[in-house]
Amino acid sequence: MIGTAPYQRGNIRKRWGYRTRKWIDTPYGSLENVRIPRVRGRHHEIRLFADRFVKRSELLKESMLEMFVAGVSTRSISGLMKRFTGTGISAGAICRLRRFVKEELSQMRRSRIDSSIRILVVDGVWGRYRKGGKQGVCLVALGVDKTGKTHLLDWLGCDAESGAHWRRLFRRLRERGLKQVELLVSDDHKAAVEAYHQVWSKQGAHQLCLWHFQQQLQKRLSSISWGKRRRFVHHYWEVFNAFSLEECEHRARQFLAEWKAHSEMVDYFQAHWPQLTNYYRYPEEWRHRIRTVNLAEQFFAQLQTFIRRFPGWIDEEHIELLLAFFVKTRRLFQFKKMEIPKTLLNFNTFY
Repeated sequence: MIGTAPYQRGNIRKRWGYRTRKWIDTPYGSLENVRIPRVRGRHHEIRLFADRFVKRSELLKESMLEMFVAGVSTRSISGLMKRFTGTGISAGAICRLRRFVKEELSQMRRSRIDSSIRILVVDGVWGRYRKGGKQGVCLVALGVDKTGKTHLLDWLGCDAESGAHWRRLFRRLRERGLKQVELLVSDDHKAAVEAYHQVWSKQGAHQLCLWHFQQQLQKRLSSISWGKRRRFVHHYWEVFNAFSLEECEHRARQFLAEWKAHSEMVDYFQAHWPQLTNYYRYPEEWRHRIRTVNLAEQFFAQLQTFIRRFPGWIDEEHIELLLAFFVKTRRLFQFKKMEIPKTLLNFNTFY
């Protein structure tokens, strides 16, 4: 730690015995009388945690929060932690952790949004409530700034992707400083688009998610073989892989000419064509990120991996708390790469 062997001299940093911590809780049990080496000098200090007064590791706190978010009672959490780790934790400590996450969520929603956000990517992830078999949805808004970096802006738990819920989410973003949005990227959900134009001006453009649009086109194809369906998908993406808008339009005409026998699909394609190519207004290195909601889909895929371990949602507040916990504990408010979170327990086994 000080860079010298025992009894060696000449280093500025000097050993100064040990400091003893009475106890430290970890996921593997409680450690007692932990000896922490000390270094002489005011500016040299060796710590196990960022905060010198922390008594529990972050991984242990995360485990307690996961159980609380899963709906396990505070008394049961205390018993489980005692059983699995040999560490007794009071209900008050667990409630303080819960309040901490809620305060962080509230603070995040009061913070100002960077004025450099130009593009809004929105989508919803569906789940099922624990009681009644009803479904709920978490609406999520991601923003892309002028450098192409992505930010998680806000989310809303609700029972449907209605216009009222989308307006509530969008107005919250506007109140935090998102005064104008150049481009909305979403699937073909009219409620989200209408809410977008109501909250912001109708001058903003709308980019249909090309992946969702492909799914809609395939539903309108006549009965064709699996091989032809694969060729259709390949031909479809060749249209939008064009380098320029002019080349894209040329490929689109060829695409429609080849598949003209499927009139319903052709009509649907032509009706939505103006919303399919707005991503060409932006730099080439941005296009693959804003022509689909895959940016959000990646986030949702990992969120779904996380929530599968829980027996379902309790209410709208629980949806938001669950996502807040998922994001906050992994520091994903501003991210570029995302990792599937490591899990400790599967809470479906408790129900």
